[in-house]
Amino acid sequence: MPKEQPDALIKLTKYLHTLKEMRGARISLIKSGYQRDIYLLKVGKKKYVARVGKPHNLKDLSIEKEVCMLKFLENTGITFTPKVLHHHKGLDISIEEFVGTHGVDFKDFTTDDIDLIAKQLVVIHQLSVKAFRAFCKKENFPFPKTLSEKASIDIFGTKRFAQAMKTCPDKKVLAWIAPRLKVNITEASRKHPKGSEHLVWGDVGNNTRSTKNQIFFIDWEFARIEHSPELAYIKIHSHPRAPLFRALVKAYAKYSNISEQILYEKIAREEKIIRVNDVIWAAMKWGESVGTAEEKKYQLLTYKRMKLFEKIK
Repeated sequence: MPKEQPDALIKLTKYLHTLKEMRGARISLIKSGYQRDIYLLKVGKKKYVARVGKPHNLKDLSIEKEVCMLKFLENTGITFTPKVLHHHKGLDISIEEFVGTHGVDFKDFTTDDIDLIAKQLVVIHQLSVKAFRAFCKKENFPFPKTLSEKASIDIFGTKRFAQAMKTCPDKKVLAWIAPRLKVNITEASRKHPKGSEHLVWGDVGNNTRSTKNQIFFIDWEFARIEHSPELAYIKIHSHPRAPLFRALVKAYAKYSNISEQILYEKIAREEKIIRVNDVIWAAMKWGESVGTAEEKKYQLLTYKRMKLFEKIK
């Protein structure tokens, strides 16, 4: 019997038939996530990227919000992010240009590359939030609210922990998480210097692609308005070598006019929150994968992330 096609692929295939220039596109899966599936489209020699939302897609992480951010960035003249070519709100599908010739891990960047990344990151962070909200209103996109530190912990910590509690088979892991999550919630409730609110990429990781003398920022699924310089997230999830991370902080300080001392204080504070949230995510995935081939992977990841938290100075 032929293998049954995923709902996202069926939905995408039907949508492509309504777009003259996309008919006959060859479709291959790039990756499948909790919120959406991402596909590579090939039409002759041209390439595109399609993002298809899933039925359980969270409202705050809809493809519509990602499209809004990318269109705003294009509207401001930014050239290091993909352009959205098509968007269907009802189907929760977007199609964007395929950028760069190759992906690059942070650990492979040169010092000059890191300087450019810092510069581009600051450009994003210094864009006008007021102008972004006006753009959203004009183009009939959802009004973007500022995500507070406490609200962020609620989404990426508390709600995911509730899910992990139902399925994670190791109760000692849950007992480890609970008091640390509580500390993060308490700390987020206290007054502390936030800095100005600004647009953030939200999922830096290794979501970069390059061509000669150009580095593109891709995957804007978690883009939002926040107060974070995103450096702690890069430290944890982009895995830069220590000298390169120091160079990144130095360059960010240069372009943003924020002192390195203040940046390192923010990094230290945010690292604790992110690492606890990371353990929660791994425990949640472990619970979801019980009885599958991926169970062992998420079990080991959970324990590894717990040890990484304990190494924080």
